[in-house]
Formats: sequence, C-alpha cells, structure tokens
Amino acid sequence: MPGSNYCSGGGGEPAAPSCWITPNTLNTVWFRAICPASGQLRIRTSAGSLNNTQIAVYSGTCGASMTLMGCNDDMPPCGTTTNAMSDLLLTGLTSGNTYYISVDGYAGLTGTFSVAVSDGALPLPPAPGQECSTPNPVCNTTINVGDPGYQAFGTGCDFSGGGTNCLLSGERGSSWYTINIGAAGNLEFNLVPNDYVGGLAGDETDYDFALWKMKDGPSNTTVNTCATISGGAAPIRCDYDFLGVTGLYGAAANTAFPAYAPDFNSAYEARLPVQTGDIYLLIVSNFQNSTSGFNLTFSGASPINYAPGATSVLWTGGIDNDWFKPGNWGGCGIPSCATDAIIVPASANQPIINAAGAAVKSLNISTGATLTVNAGFALQVCENLTNSGGLTASPTSTVLFNNAAVNQNITGNFVGANKFGNLTITKTGGIVSLNNDADVGGAFTISNATSTLNANGRYHKVAGNFTNSGTYTPGANGTLELNGTAAQTYFNAGTINNLNMQHTGTGVTLNSNCILGTLGVLSLNAGRIITTPSYEVSVTNRSTAASTAGNINSFVQGFLRRYINPTGAYDFPVGHQVAGYQRANVNFIIATTIDNLRSTFNTYASLPGPLMLSECGATYSQNALNNGYWTITASNNPTSGNYNMTLYNLNYSNAGSGFTVMKNNGSGWGLWNGTCIVSSVTAVQRNNMNGFSDFGVAQSPTPLPVTWLGVSAIAIEKNILVTWQTAEEINNDYYTIERSTDGKNFEPIVTIEPVSPTNNIFSYSFEDKNVLPSTIYYYKIRQTDFNGSIDYSKTVSAKTGNGNYDFTIQPNPFNTSFVIEYYTEESAYVKIELLNKLGQTLKLLDAGKKEKGFNTLSIGERSMFLTKGVYTLKLTIDGVVYSKLIFKTE
Repeated sequence: MPGSNYCSGGGGEPAAPSCWITPNTLNTVWFRAICPASGQLRIRTSAGSLNNTQIAVYSGTCGASMTLMGCNDDMPPCGTTTNAMSDLLLTGLTSGNTYYISVDGYAGLTGTFSVAVSDGALPLPPAPGQECSTPNPVCNTTINVGDPGYQAFGTGCDFSGGGTNCLLSGERGSSWYTINIGAAGNLEFNLVPNDYVGGLAGDETDYDFALWKMKDGPSNTTVNTCATISGGAAPIRCDYDFLGVTGLYGAAANTAFPAYAPDFNSAYEARLPVQTGDIYLLIVSNFQNSTSGFNLTFSGASPINYAPGATSVLWTGGIDNDWFKPGNWGGCGIPSCATDAIIVPASANQPIINAAGAAVKSLNISTGATLTVNAGFALQVCENLTNSGGLTASPTSTVLFNNAAVNQNITGNFVGANKFGNLTITKTGGIVSLNNDADVGGAFTISNATSTLNANGRYHKVAGNFTNSGTYTPGANGTLELNGTAAQTYFNAGTINNLNMQHTGTGVTLNSNCILGTLGVLSLNAGRIITTPSYEVSVTNRSTAASTAGNINSFVQGFLRRYINPTGAYDFPVGHQVAGYQRANVNFIIATTIDNLRSTFNTYASLPGPLMLSECGATYSQNALNNGYWTITASNNPTSGNYNMTLYNLNYSNAGSGFTVMKNNGSGWGLWNGTCIVSSVTAVQRNNMNGFSDFGVAQSPTPLPVTWLGVSAIAIEKNILVTWQTAEEINNDYYTIERSTDGKNFEPIVTIEPVSPTNNIFSYSFEDKNVLPSTIYYYKIRQTDFNGSIDYSKTVSAKTGNGNYDFTIQPNPFNTSFVIEYYTEESAYVKIELLNKLGQTLKLLDAGKKEKGFNTLSIGERSMFLTKGVYTLKLTIDGVVYSKLIFKTE
C-alpha cells in the first residue's frame, strides 16, 4: 500500500519507541492490519521519495497509551549495503485482533513510501525485477526507469559482494534483467542515470553493473544459476567505476559510446560476443542508493530477442507449451467460453498463447504456474480471471472481457511483471470488477456505452491509450496512473478519482475533458498532459493539496481548472510546448466566492515593453520577462476576495534585477493592484491582488530590497554558533538548518520557528554542539513558506579545533557606533576588516598580535562615513577567517 508522511505529525500518539533514532521529529503515518490465523505478521517498507523509514507496531486503543509490540529501523544488510527501509516480523500475536502500524522517516525525514503486510508464517514474495530469481524481461531496446529508481535489494540478498564479483559492496539499489540472444553478434548497451547532465561527468548518480552468462545457446547447457551467483561466480563483464554513465562498447575496454566519450571511457567494458540461444543476466546497481532512476539502451546491432518468454499460467503440459493442443490439457480439449481452466505448475511446460482464438470461461492461475500471452494475440475471458501465479503479456497482446451481461471479476496479481498488455471491455451489460491493483502495459479500452469497469478504489496503471466510452467507476481512493514511454491519448465519458502522471514519453493528449472527482488528487510526477481549448483537466476537489506542484517534466500543457475554497493557496502547474513548465500559485488571503479558476500559459506574440511605473524603490523600466504569461479566468465573481500571486518562471533569457507581478485587465499591462514583495526571478510574488485576467512579470534594472540580512557560523570553544538575520518575513512557516562536512551533501539538523522582530529585524541563533574538533562544517538555512515554497541562504562555514573563537557585534543593526568582541584561547595574530557588498575592503579596523582572552574593539561610524545598508565584518585569526554581516540604519 502506498503511503506518505508529508504534512503529518505526532500529536496524540505514543512517544517514539526505543529503536528509533533520537532526537526525532515525529511525522508518522498509521496503518492497521488484522492478524491471520498463524498469529504472525510481517511488515516491510519500500522506498519512494522517502528512502529511510522506521516502523513500530502497537495494540490497544488509539492514543498515547497504546502498547508497543515491536519496532525496527533498518532491515538486515546485504554485504556492506545497508537497507535503510524497515522490516519487522512479529510472532505470538492474537489471531483476528487489529494491530496498528506506525511508519515514520528517519530523524524527521518525510516523503512517499510503500508498506506491505503479510502472514509472517509464509515466505516473503519476491520483489519483481529485484531478485535474481524474478528478473525483468528485456522487451525493448530502451528501458526507462523513472525516479526514484530501484532502491535497496528486494526481499533477499542475492550476493554479498567481494571475491570475483567486482561489485564489492554487494547487491545495492539493484534491478535484474534477463537478456535473451536471438542471433550471433555483439551485445552493447548504455546505462545512463536520469540525473546525468551533459558536460558534467561525475556529478551523476554512480551506477554500476555486472553481467553473467546463464545459458550457452550452441551447447544448450546451463552456465550459471542464482545459487552460483550468490556463491561468488565471476561475472563475464563487470564495472565498478565511480562514474555513473557506463555500459558495453568497443572491441576493448575503456571505450565509451561516441555520445559519452571521452569523459566516460573508463566506465565502459568491451562489447560481448554472443551466440544464438545465449541467455545473460544483468544487474544494474545504484551504488549511492540515490533517488535517481536510469535509462538502459541496447544498441540496434545487439542481437537481442525482445519477445517475452514463457513465465506464467495452469494445466498438465503433457506435450509442450502450446495452449491450443488438447494433450496439454490432460486430453480434455482446450478451454472455451463454456469451459473453466485451472493452470497448475505440475509440468515444466507452461502454456503460451501464440495464435488467435484463445478463450476461457473462468481462469485460475495457481501459485507457481504461469501463462504467457504473446504479441498480437488475445485471451477472451468470459467470466472471472484469477492470478495467484504469474502472467506475462506482451504490450501488444489483449485480454478481452466481453460476455454479454455477466458480472465478471479480475482478482490477484496483475502488476509489474504480471501486467496486462491491452485490456478491453466490450459487454452488453453486467460489471467487470477489479479486486486488486492492475497495470496495463498497452491500451485500456471500454469500447461501448453498455460496458462498465468498477475499479473498486484500486491502483490502475495504463501505459497506452486510455479510452472509456462506457462507465469507469474509480471508487473511493482509486488511482489511475498513466505511465507510457510513448505518446498516449485519454478519452473518458465520465470521471476518475486520483490521477498520477508517470509518463516518460512525449505526452498524454486529451480527446475529452479529464475530470477528477471531488476527492481526487492530480499528482504530476513525470510527463505532460496536453489539452486543447475544447478540453481541460478539471480538479473538482477543493483541497489545496488536490494537485501537486508539478515539475519541469510534468505539467498541464494547456488548460487546468481548479475548484477552490474561500481561502487557501492553489498551485496551477501549467506550461507550454515551447516555454515548458511555468507554475503559478494563487493564495486567497481574503475570502472569495469564486467557484473555480481556469489557468493556461501562453507565449507573447509581442513582448510587452517597460511599464515605467515605480514602487518599493524600483522602477519597472525594462521589457517584461520573455518566458510568457498566464491567463487565469474566474468562473464567477472575479473580484471577490484578495489573493497573493506567485509566478514560478523558467526558460526566460532577459532577466533583470527586480521583479513583480503585472496584470493586463483589458486596458493594457500595469500594476493595477496589490503590493510588491521582495522576489527572485524564479518565484515572483505580489500580495493582496484582486481580479483575474492575464499575468506576467514586470522588470526593473535594480533589485527590490533584500530579505536575508546575513548568515554566519562561528566557532565558540568546542561548539559552533550559527546565526542569521532577515529584514522581512512574509508567509514564513519555519527555518531548517542544513549541515555538511564537504560543502556538497547537506542534511537537516534542526527546525527553527519564526520569532518576533526587534526594530524590524528578525534575529536567530543555534548552537551546534554535535561537532568534532579540527573539522570544517558548512551550514545553510532553508526557509519554508506556509505554501511549501522554499528559499536558501548562502552557505557559511566554521572550523573547530585548538583555536576556538567567539565573535560578536553589538549593537547590530547600529546607528553611530558599534563594539566588536572576540575570544582567543591562545595568543594569535588578528586582523579585522570592513567590507562592502562586493567583498572589497573599505577599511582596516585593527591588526596585530592579541593575547589569550576576550578582546574588545570600539568603532565610531562617523570616521567611516557609512551610508545606510549592509556591510561585512571580516575577522581573521591566525589565518582562519570568520565574518558577519552588519546593518547600518539611518
């Protein structure tokens, strides 16, 4: 079951259990499970955007007095690979009782995840694609794995690393692939992380791979098994380079594909000569366990047999694997619309549908059995379909439900490797009910008005076209995910509930309106939704969280309508074919009676010129920002309620220095209402606006007053004091201090609530006591708004060690004079300088050797003739530099 602990808390529940990290900000999500007859429960989490969980199980009445039954932080490791997700087996429970499962992020982390609960007396089912025993088939020249990619190592550790296997860390962030060879030739491929940016070699996620020969085609002999791999069998090709772009190419090692040479030469192994019938097993390893997926592309010259093999379905198999031979059904004849079929794993020959005309009344695929439906062929199901084993369906195969007015059921495992190809419903009555989650690798079609699918609140993935000409009932919490790798279309005569975009192709084009129900949520993770003026995406759920913010790869390219409450902040993740992703946020601060807003983004036919209007110390004397403009239309009462508008600009080329939101109310572009807010070009804000029309960004050559006044980190004896000041705080929710020891990889260490200003200045401090001596620590402050928007301060650093110094300025801000005080634990050479905004020295205030102890320096401002503004005091003690911002008032 998917979960997310965003925006959760820990009120009214038990304290964090002993096995969880402390201190810990509780951001828990709760689930419940009924204990089976065995009296055992196994709870296991898998990663989404949250890749480090903690779990605990309780009994009793919900509340702080619940009884802890057990808890877990990390799963058992695989070699040197730590799985930071959680796994807990509980025994001795009471059958039939309800137990409550708490899932939290490690040390306050938040994000999405999945949690699985099973009978603890039964073995764990394999994770599709993450086990040596259940690899992904290679069915196409290109395999796209979206973010966050495969995490950890499935439900079992297939090898622990070392020996003749170059993947020394063991199985890590892994996915497995079976490669079937169809002819003699050379096997070549590229493995490219999703976060790879051309020209920045080494910044991408570090992916590695190993390749084993499993079967020799010419001799038809087994070369390796999962057991031999676990026992240390040497891969035939293996890369453990620190670079992330890797693969097979060239007659000799260290030769990358031309597109990645020469930067990634050292990460490439030599191409592999192969023969007809060979089978290879490839593991792709995410060494960093990052949240970046990858693209695996085989060269056109690689002689791979992309047709899926026989892996799943029930019968006797007395002759071979041909569905249409009666001898394979115990001599009883082949199934038909009048005959049920049960497929059992009694024979090594498992059925394949490889011709037209396959039909069955009710089909039950037992545990351990498999059914394969090959490309271009169909299976007609006249009553119920149950899969407790495996289904391998080509993306171009079809499962057809078309038995008149009979009610039909789809039950069991139809996700991942067991997904449908095409799924079609053509009936004259009755209902097809989906009783479990299901994936469709091709098209999903309800072909006529008398056909109905009840999705029963399940998670439904479609990689091809979605067409509903009848009735599609999503059910409460039902989710439709569109996840194709090529262009998709969407037509729906009705509504859906949740829509999750995971599309990695050129986009999903609407051939009808896409209407989400009153409890539905639009989740834009990957892929564009392409609309026309005739069609739109309509989110009828009035919650502000009913749509995610989207991203540069996922947005509505066209028209998005959102139904709204009287107050609240609403994201409009829209964009344009050329200008790309361009989000707007409308935050009603005074109640409105508008029912809904419709938004789209357009490029300018003619770029608006300077407004020549002044406010907040800036004159908008430059042309408008040239990415384009938003059109937002109110359904009714457009001037009711006031709002704050934020425009998140991307793909512009003429940015100035100061920005605000301008509006065209029909009389031309201007600052028709609202107040200016200090903004960056990527998030231009204007408050207290009224009325809706076109919105763009006006520009000034001079910036509006800054918000951040200064950030500093100072070593004080054995601790580090982090301080910062702001001159303005609007919609500020909280601050988070992030820390690093390398200046690149930062982790949050504490959250700070807003304070009240003194003389219009907001001042903050935090003393970091968890530091090591003689170590440089880097800090930056992340500021989070109530609407989830974030901003970062600059990065500062400090070093602890034998020389620990305390550096203060009083008062700050100052008017006519100030005092500098600092402490040295030993005799040291000290220099104090005053710098301007450009880092240039205005005046040397003091220099010379100072004795151990506190030192004080009084400065009279009049001797420096300073104007109002922000300056930097730089303190250098024995070559170690400390600095602080100081603010001069009138």
